Amino acid sequence: MRRMVLRLLGMFPSRTWLPVLVWAAAIMAVSSIPSPTIGPPLFPGCDKIAHFIEYSILGIALRRWTAGDLLSSGARAAARGARAAARPRGGHGIAAWLLGGGLAFAALDEAHQRFIPGRTVSIWDFAANGCGLLVGFFVAWPMLAGWISRGEAGAVKRQ
Repeated sequence: MRRMVLRLLGMFPSRTWLPVLVWAAAIMAVSSIPSPTIGPPLFPGCDKIAHFIEYSILGIALRRWTAGDLLSSGARAAARGARAAARPRGGHGIAAWLLGGGLAFAALDEAHQRFIPGRTVSIWDFAANGCGLLVGFFVAWPMLAGWISRGEAGAVKRQ
């Protein structure tokens, strides 16, 4: 396990994995706030939307970790096209490890809330976390990568 983690960190520059760690720390920090007094919910289940969004962002960060930094790759990413640019680097095995780690983190986040006053553990929160993670990883990042690639291709053509 240790070798796998070191291999993952060694394969990718810190600018790609650092956002994952920062966002995960932000999720844990928010989860550690005892009984948040935001006010009454707007509608039943609206907290699930917040869970979905925060883990979608984590999914995007995890996918970016494997896809590399599109913003600095310039015309190469545009020339390869959005599909190639969004494909996970390092194969499906690394993507599976990252998704498994993200889901384990979501479970840990929910378990951690059991010890915070005013917080509760909910399987539905975990489900929203998992769905958000998967949507961010498989849907949002490829869409974002395609948008970035098209923008860079237009910038290269205009020059």
